[in-house]
Order: sequence, then structure tokens, then C-alpha cells
Amino acid sequence: MPQVIDNTVLTNFCLVDRLDILHTLFGKVYVTHEVREEVFRGLDEGYMFMRRAKEEIGVGAGSWLELVGFDTSAEEQSFREFTTALGFGEASCLALSRHRGWMVLTDDKSARRRLRHERLPLTGTLGILKLAVERGLLSAEQGNELLRQMTAAGYHSPYEDLGDMNQT
Repeated sequence: MPQVIDNTVLTNFCLVDRLDILHTLFGKVYVTHEVREEVFRGLDEGYMFMRRAKEEIGVGAGSWLELVGFDTSAEEQSFREFTTALGFGEASCLALSRHRGWMVLTDDKSARRRLRHERLPLTGTLGILKLAVERGLLSAEQGNELLRQMTAAGYHSPYEDLGDMNQT
């Protein structure tokens, strides 16, 4: 299933310079024009750790972080609908998920609530780290260390340890 990523998850993996995890787990990940603009604004505001995301976002078959736009008026209409409660990046991801069935990679609470309400596929930073451990890409210790680094850099995680996710 294709994935479309919002700025919350993209930022967390940029914070620890591990975009490679997304690439290895998913192959191609889609980025909307609206999310790319958020990356550019972040760089303009001095968040230089986002530079790698800017470099990786591209167009065409050679890009693993591939720029994508709306193809139909229905997608555009859903985007406008979602912007009444969400930022443009999240709204664009949800519009594509609704019409293409793509999984949204987001940590945004409002976006996650809406995705669950519409029964659309989603995961976030924690789910991705857990998947990386389950698939042997990272050890449990490495996954938890990345989580600690993300938290130290400003990510608000409901868990301090990936193992705690199994308890709920």
C-alpha cells in the first residue's frame, strides 16, 4: 500500500537524520506539494535539519520521496473540506488517502482522529519505529535510542519505550 507522509513524521526522522528508515521500510513515500512547502518554510525559519528532506523530495521514478499532487476535482474538494479543521499538509494527505486508499504517516492528533473516523489507514513515528524493530532493521535498543533522541529534540511521545506500546 502506498504511503503519503506529513510534516510531523518527516520532521521526526529528519531530527535524527534517519530518513533511510522510511526508504528501507516503504520504498517509495509520497509527499504532497503542501507538505513540501512546509519543509521549505521550516528551512526558511532556520530548521536546517530539514535540508535532507528537501534534497530527497523529487519527481519521477528515480525519487523515493516523490512529490505528488491532486489528480481529480474530488481530491481537491476533499482537501478543501479537510482544511476547515487541519493544516494544509495534513489535509492534502487525508484527501489522497480518502480517494486513493493510501496510508497516511502522521502524528497530528486531529488528522489521526479524522483518519480513524473515516476508517482510513494510518501510522506514525512510533508505529514506524516499532515496524523497523519488528522487521529487524533496528534492534529494540536502537529503536528506543532513536525515540529518546526524537523526544529530546521536541517530539511529544506518549511512550518512553517502544516496548510499552505492546501493553495497550
